[in-house]
Amino acid sequence: MLPWIQRRRRLLLFLLALLLIAFAFDRHRAWRENSQDRFILSAASRYGIHPALVKAVVWRESGFDPFAHGSKGELGLMQIMPATAEEWARHEKDTLHFQSAMLDPARNTQAGAWYLRKLCQRYPHTDNPLPYALADYNAGRGNVLKWARGAAATNGAAFVQQIGFPSTRAYVRDVMKRYQRCKAERKFAGVTHVNAADLAPGEAREIRALATRLGVEISGLGYYPNPLDPDAHVSKRATDHIKRVIRAERLLELRQVN
Repeated sequence: MLPWIQRRRRLLLFLLALLLIAFAFDRHRAWRENSQDRFILSAASRYGIHPALVKAVVWRESGFDPFAHGSKGELGLMQIMPATAEEWARHEKDTLHFQSAMLDPARNTQAGAWYLRKLCQRYPHTDNPLPYALADYNAGRGNVLKWARGAAATNGAAFVQQIGFPSTRAYVRDVMKRYQRCKAERKFAGVTHVNAADLAPGEAREIRALATRLGVEISGLGYYPNPLDPDAHVSKRATDHIKRVIRAERLLELRQVN
């Protein structure tokens, strides 16, 4: 075989190997990003906060690693500190062992979602409580109060510019950008989101029963309206689809009876 043919073949094999590696990496990344969705959705629904925000914080804090350990004692998906975990446990009238509880994805995201909601409610006088809440989550309330002076006391954009720690400023911007991306994509693995306000009385109960029967997780019932996103709603198309399934089930049941 001619040398130039051999070189071309080796080059093609090398490029093919690179493509396979890139494909495998992308598949693994997609799996990892969706691996904690059921815990995120459950916690977001429980505490009335948008799941895209919880997912954005999980992405930035731990990269979706439920066993992540921080340098200051933070644990788990949302890097919960011992004091935060204890505060959440008191609110829930629960007792916990910090290490085991915060390495449990379900309890960690519950504590984190509860704390995020609490932080957002600290800044109702602002035009957008989210950057203040995220800065609080990352750097503490004392620093937020120090940075929230002048126009930055009520204006979220001005506040972000005035954040004194470059790492916290980057954190706030990263999470807010990721939150908008997650919210726009409306992707949570295997889950259909339903706005309870769009359903007739009794349909929420029927949807849950239908989901159990079909083995499908349907989440989102009851977490709207959202304090961070009061205009949020699930697409009418998704809601109509669920309604059609319910009505088809009813029709089938009637035919079986007759």
